[in-house]
Amino acid sequence: LILLDSLLQETKLKTSSTVIQFKMRSYLRSLGHSPGSLLLGDLITCSLLPLALLCSLLSNSAASLVYSNLCRTSLGLGLSAWLSYITDLGSESSEPVRSLSLPHLGAAALTLFLFPSNTRYNTYTIYWAIICLRPLTLWLVTKFPQSFSFGEATLICQSCMLVSASLLLKLFSLDQVSVKSVLIQLFEHLTWTLDELLNSSTTVLFLLVFWASLVFLAVGVVALYNKQGWPVNTKTRKLFHLAVVLVYVSGLLYSPFLLYIASILALLLMISIEAVRWSEVFPPVSNFLTEILQPFLDSKDGGSLILTNIYLLVGVSWPLWIYPGSLVAVTHSSPLVLYSGVISVGIADSAASIVGSTTGRLRWGVGTEKTVEGSLAAVVSSMLFIYAMSELGMVAVTSWTAVTTAVLGMVITEALSSQVDNITLPLVMYGLLTFAQYKKI
Repeated sequence: LILLDSLLQETKLKTSSTVIQFKMRSYLRSLGHSPGSLLLGDLITCSLLPLALLCSLLSNSAASLVYSNLCRTSLGLGLSAWLSYITDLGSESSEPVRSLSLPHLGAAALTLFLFPSNTRYNTYTIYWAIICLRPLTLWLVTKFPQSFSFGEATLICQSCMLVSASLLLKLFSLDQVSVKSVLIQLFEHLTWTLDELLNSSTTVLFLLVFWASLVFLAVGVVALYNKQGWPVNTKTRKLFHLAVVLVYVSGLLYSPFLLYIASILALLLMISIEAVRWSEVFPPVSNFLTEILQPFLDSKDGGSLILTNIYLLVGVSWPLWIYPGSLVAVTHSSPLVLYSGVISVGIADSAASIVGSTTGRLRWGVGTEKTVEGSLAAVVSSMLFIYAMSELGMVAVTSWTAVTTAVLGMVITEALSSQVDNITLPLVMYGLLTFAQYKKI
């Protein structure tokens, strides 16, 4: 029935859908590598989130029904992304690009045929989440040209669709869908959250003071560098990675649930600040933000957006956001997968950048700044960090083979990929660790 519905919608779209006449490739950030490496990097990047969710579901038999439906959605989003790559980037045709097409509608129907949902409302939620991915991706790359690669834009849009689908799936899981029942659920959830935090008020207060101190130090560093006019290099930018490592290690060690809440609030704050800066609603504020953030841009920042800080936050937070288990029950010994962002972005990527930029000589290939020395430093630093956490009782390592495989996979991705490391490496490591857990490696 859904496939027939797709065919009927395609017939209507021939006369009513928005037609976008442009070459998507011209709107994407240039990665500067061969077409083959671009294809490999983009296709892997738009598959990372679906694969991470799938591995997480397979390794956790107690995952909720909402989480399993999100995994169904993510698989369809991955298939839709691959189709978009073929139709929008792989084709040399000069035909206009439609925001919706029959292959994408069919991909949504095929996903639900192979992985059917349990209710009609959940089915339509998954269906519309999948078919809305391409229009959202087209809007993002045209609205902010040169700001994203195809893989990065798709990964961001997949995340947005999964968040939207999650809210709808939770809404439809209520016994009665009404404004009153939703408000009651929100009130009960907020009350429960406050009770959980108040039960460990001393820990919460300590963490908030510690995190606030680190934030003030980071802001102070930015202000000092701008005032003195000092040049910003790789080592300077990695100071912020160190601050993030301290925040997330302390949070994962003492209160992952508080860290989860804080990470979402921080993301909303950063997005709001960037929206004010980009929109120039208040020109003096926008100019001030641009002036102080410009020196700290990453080499992969392009277009009109400044996303370095947002990508860093998202990367270290990925494991918290997609973990299927309860974070409330985690105390003093978080699962190693929750440290995937800290290890890959805060430790491995930082070590690779610092060592590679200072002592690196042997490059991985023509046109890349990545070095073999930097990659070796990433492997050694990651393994030493995990070993230290294990010896201190911060994490329980059940298989060093799995850990080594995950670290090597993450470092190889860092060395060969031209995508933004901050948002891709944590998903690679998380997926490999959860897959190893599922296969009992």
